Amino acid sequence: MKAGKERVVGAWLAAVSASVFAIVWIGGYTRLTKSGLSMVRWEPHRILPPINLQEWEAEFEEYKKSPEWINKNQHMGMDVHGFKYIFFWEWFHRIIGRGIGILFVCPMTYFMMRGYIKPHLRNVLFGLFGLGAAQGVIGWWMVKSGLIDKKKTTEIDKTPRVSPYRLAVHAGNAYFLYGVLLWQSMNLLRRPQEAVISMKNIHVHNKMRSGLKMITHGFLPIILLTGFFVAGISGGSSCNTYPMVGTHYFLNKNHFIEGIPLWQNFTENKLVAQVNHRTLATLMTMLVTWKTVSFLGMTGLTW
Repeated sequence: MKAGKERVVGAWLAAVSASVFAIVWIGGYTRLTKSGLSMVRWEPHRILPPINLQEWEAEFEEYKKSPEWINKNQHMGMDVHGFKYIFFWEWFHRIIGRGIGILFVCPMTYFMMRGYIKPHLRNVLFGLFGLGAAQGVIGWWMVKSGLIDKKKTTEIDKTPRVSPYRLAVHAGNAYFLYGVLLWQSMNLLRRPQEAVISMKNIHVHNKMRSGLKMITHGFLPIILLTGFFVAGISGGSSCNTYPMVGTHYFLNKNHFIEGIPLWQNFTENKLVAQVNHRTLATLMTMLVTWKTVSFLGMTGLTW
């Protein structure tokens, strides 16, 4: 960074990371309201939703060609007013994504033209720009997987929905963008290390950083990935007796579906995927608790 410009660039990156966090939340709500397949065309140039009844009716007619309408929503009595609700959340999700692109590109261009950003950070920002641009393409690639007849796929659940594998890629890329943006902003906004680390406490800080690295680079990505699959197959309510699995203490062979690869049970079997996700999350909670207690003991702090 150009000396003296750390805070302004750091604040910008913090704003972008907060925006990515917001769109992850909006994407989650879009998923919960089952709105993701309401827009059956990508149309990256499109800004406005339908603005009159004629346009809404035309959009609704396009939606009626989709498997979600044919196999599900027409039997639930959805009319154009119900369609407007699910359409809004998908449109809103997409338009916020484009807004984040503008929030990222315009200040970045300005900072680079003024010489605020040095080569290393510039390369990181170019990489983030590439991943952000790819996110829109990945999003449509994901949506397309829900616009086909699931009976023609090898997926276990034939309910009209996006592929859990493509959803995991889309969500994983969003979390990665958020994590890198947040890290870079904190790196610019933090106090100098010399202000908080000395020869006396450097050992404790190194131990803490190694623990954080193990958790954030090891456990957390795996738990997020398993969570994406649980969300992708709508498996969140498949086991309401955890840590028991029904009357059993843990998963056994009866819970696995025969005739498919073992790994597919962990990505598409609702019960197995959910129990696996919860178990890993429990182990991580125990690990974090142990590391926290150990760190407090090394620093001489008490609860």
